[in-house]
Amino acid sequence: MPNRVRQGWRSGRRRIRITLRQLAVFEAIARCGSIAKAADEIALSQSAASMALRDLEAHLGVDLFAREGKRLLLSDYGRQVQARASSLLRQAEELEKLTAGDELVGRLRLGATPALAHSALSEACGRFTRVHPGVVIDLSVAASIDVIAKVHRMSLDMGFIGSPTNRSDLETRDWIDDRLAIFCAPDHPCARRIGACLTKLLAEDWALEKAMSSERISLTMEALKHLSSIRIVFESDSIDAVKAAVRAGGMIGCLSRRTLTGEFARGELIDLEVPDLDVPRRATIIWKKDSYQGQLQSAFLDFVGAIEG
Repeated sequence: MPNRVRQGWRSGRRRIRITLRQLAVFEAIARCGSIAKAADEIALSQSAASMALRDLEAHLGVDLFAREGKRLLLSDYGRQVQARASSLLRQAEELEKLTAGDELVGRLRLGATPALAHSALSEACGRFTRVHPGVVIDLSVAASIDVIAKVHRMSLDMGFIGSPTNRSDLETRDWIDDRLAIFCAPDHPCARRIGACLTKLLAEDWALEKAMSSERISLTMEALKHLSSIRIVFESDSIDAVKAAVRAGGMIGCLSRRTLTGEFARGELIDLEVPDLDVPRRATIIWKKDSYQGQLQSAFLDFVGAIEG
């Protein structure tokens, strides 16, 4: 039971004392992890944000956060309240938009792995905002594990990751297909060995994304079938940095094939067409289970869902 229960019943009807402002403050703190960051995001003073949170906790009769150093962490009650607060705020936004006609407006917070953010998703976002100029899209780029964590705590409305997930707290939808591609510069010796098996290439110097990328994990799992390790001489969070390092010569790389289409077409990089690296990959769209999907979120989900794999 809540540790501070407060009764508010009159004539069989509960008096509602919670305000949308209190819920907006709470939701921002839950995402940002601190009152200072949340207050800055929603244009309130820290004292006003602190007071709104105290009032909300008093009305609910529970502590919504626990402190860990300077960071505020959601309590068990806080996690239960967060999804409902986010849903209520989305519905309130839609009420305000009823008089705006059928045009979609609002901010969409998305997260994606580098491979998807640099290819299919960014292109889809551009087309969507051209059709709906009242929409602002905030796209964060991170490894799959970080995108999943942010969707879980509802810092993101939706996530796009490079492989399926079976987490029970998330709704998922299969998205587009992809493949890994091993590549090199046109003047690299391996450019004359197109179609060579993976075993022969593993002795080369490699440029790869950092260890948490799904592409790096997939390649490592295949490589370990043949050798105990790969000689990695360059790694980066940036896909463009990996491409640039390989383009400079001396290394070979492995990335999502979708991110290399332009370079292959222009002859800037060479697809080594490794026959025994046929690793099926299917991107996945994720969002928090039981959270309210507003008109904007649903429209974008339908829009990207129509993209051919």
